[in-house]
Amino acid sequence: MIFVLLMLWTVTLVLLAADAKRPSIRWLSFVAFAGGAGALSAVLGDTVLPGIAPDSPLYGTLFIMEKAASLVQYYGLPYTYVLFAIHYNPDTRLFTHRRLLTVLLLVPPALTLGLIRPMYPVPFAQAALWVLPYMVTGSWIIMAKREPVPALRRMHQVTAWAIVPTVVLCTLFSFVFPLLGVYEMWRYNIWVIAAAFLAFVVSIFRFGFLGIQFLFEKRRLDHAFRAITSGTAILNHAIKNDLGKMSLFTDKLLAEAREGGLTEMEKDLRIVQSSARHIGEMIQRVHQQTQDVVLRLAPVDLAALLEELLDSMGPLLAGYRVKAAYRVRPVIEGDGAHIAETVTNIVTNAVEAMPEGGELNIRLFETKRSYYVRLKDTGPGIPKEQLRRVLEPFFTTKSKLNFGLGLAYAYKVMQVHGGNLEIESVVGEGTTVYISFPKAKPGTGRRFWRMGRSWGS
Repeated sequence: MIFVLLMLWTVTLVLLAADAKRPSIRWLSFVAFAGGAGALSAVLGDTVLPGIAPDSPLYGTLFIMEKAASLVQYYGLPYTYVLFAIHYNPDTRLFTHRRLLTVLLLVPPALTLGLIRPMYPVPFAQAALWVLPYMVTGSWIIMAKREPVPALRRMHQVTAWAIVPTVVLCTLFSFVFPLLGVYEMWRYNIWVIAAAFLAFVVSIFRFGFLGIQFLFEKRRLDHAFRAITSGTAILNHAIKNDLGKMSLFTDKLLAEAREGGLTEMEKDLRIVQSSARHIGEMIQRVHQQTQDVVLRLAPVDLAALLEELLDSMGPLLAGYRVKAAYRVRPVIEGDGAHIAETVTNIVTNAVEAMPEGGELNIRLFETKRSYYVRLKDTGPGIPKEQLRRVLEPFFTTKSKLNFGLGLAYAYKVMQVHGGNLEIESVVGEGTTVYISFPKAKPGTGRRFWRMGRSWGS
């Protein structure tokens, strides 16, 4: 049980260190703490107390600690679990009464502790009257949550399947079996919790858990951007210097060729000049798209910006079915020029993916923490092995004249806005790009507004 104690209290510390301000994170950390308290009770009762003389003062202190830890698990776990569920799923009506429920839901465990004597051993028959409804209700609320964004949906699925089966099985072993006269099944909790802990560790690195994720992939992309930014700046400077020298000497040679009537040489030198200019333009374009994104913040009406962009891209979108729906019209603080360029790159990619025509569907909506712009095309889709690399700088499946920087630049723009860019694609069905902007957090001083709702068509 010492391993269960370490695992659960490690989860508690990780959750609180990651985002202690979020109520759902706090309540889940309390769930893990309560479970760890049960493990502590088992460690004290099975391992520590048998080795201490019963008449020792230390024995009395540890005995009280063991019983208190056990009560924290039996009564605290169901209570914190149902409150975690209520805060985790804001779409339920219970969420609007969460503050009141924090007090009301404390009444049954308090009555069980206060009115039933003795408090220990736990009166399973009486406790089950509220514990089982708490567990069933909490599990239903968690599983009923719906996420509109693929990354969030995947994160929810991982979170739900790591938490719900674990708590349900632990409740079964700790409460239901004792009602049937089987009192030692709780010892199997170690395997259930170990499996949940493994799922927690894997998901926090790969998929994210309750919005917490160690983003090694994004850090790798950020490192690549920094390296490319530095490298292209040096390369741009060096090539510009050498192109300047080439231009100076080709001008001199051209003058001499004209004076000498060397028509063929003059023609060749003009080709050299044209190639030099082309190289200069190419390196400048690369430099512009890889340099650090510096924001000029101002209020940006996302819906108005999208409408203006679609109007300006009318000739490009001619022959395509364009559908736009603006479920909200948020005004955020951002850089309109960079956001417009980001959307333009994504729309251009969608059009290039549908050379024979197709549909472009644009949707603006919100979640609890973010505003999202979804851009979906009906192109051929991106194979899975390529989808993993589309945000990498210079990765492209297009012609050699394409630098593969459009999506990389768009990703960087969203990162410096505090948002994200996510891509979902199914071969044969199309590609969907999500760009997100965080809503204002109290006390941050960032200005975000929300205007009246509007439905586009």
